[in-house]
Amino acid sequence: MPLHPRSAPRPPPGAGSEIATRRTASARWRRRRAAWLAGGLAGLLSALLALAVGTTPVAQAAGAQGTIDARDELAVKSAFVFNFAARHVKWPEAAFKDKSAPFVIGVLGRDPIAAVLTETCKGRKSGERPIEVRVVEPDVAGDCQLLFVPAGREAEVPALAQTLKDRPVLLVAESEAAVQRGAHLGFFLANSRVRFAAHPASAKQAGLEVSSELLKLARVVERRAEDQP
Repeated sequence: MPLHPRSAPRPPPGAGSEIATRRTASARWRRRRAAWLAGGLAGLLSALLALAVGTTPVAQAAGAQGTIDARDELAVKSAFVFNFAARHVKWPEAAFKDKSAPFVIGVLGRDPIAAVLTETCKGRKSGERPIEVRVVEPDVAGDCQLLFVPAGREAEVPALAQTLKDRPVLLVAESEAAVQRGAHLGFFLANSRVRFAAHPASAKQAGLEVSSELLKLARVVERRAEDQP
């Protein structure tokens, strides 16, 4: 008796259109992220303003509330971090072992933003140096040029700030409160938009030169004496 090949199961009704919708959304998200990276900080903030007032497909899909979903928030923060590293902060040559050393962005501990940052920075450079994203712990934080501290590790910011205060490592955290406790830059949400706060004096003490453009777009904070690292 001849054997007949078993036919593949048919997809449920509507599955094809659902897959196409997901692919379209994914492609749109990649294009939006590319635009954020290309536009610099000012362009990024303009894009976020459009997102917040509901004029983009993402905002409309969220019921025109302008709420940034988790993936968008990670992508926005990654775009900001890339802009900090590549365009708006200057590191001294002493921050690198030699002329061929990469620009290292460290993520403290395992956090979803590490994968997003890796994708964001793939094939990109800070000056002439290729950007490399690593998952690190405090004992090797000094090997980074930029250290990102996720929300779950922000309790370690004061100790990190004390250890790194005279070293050219830009300390970036996920809250404005962390800037009060020693970070150089920290994110916060305002009207459903990701913004950032800065403490330029501590960055300068670390030997880092923060651009005036970045500071114009930041909320500059002052620290109380008891909050100094």
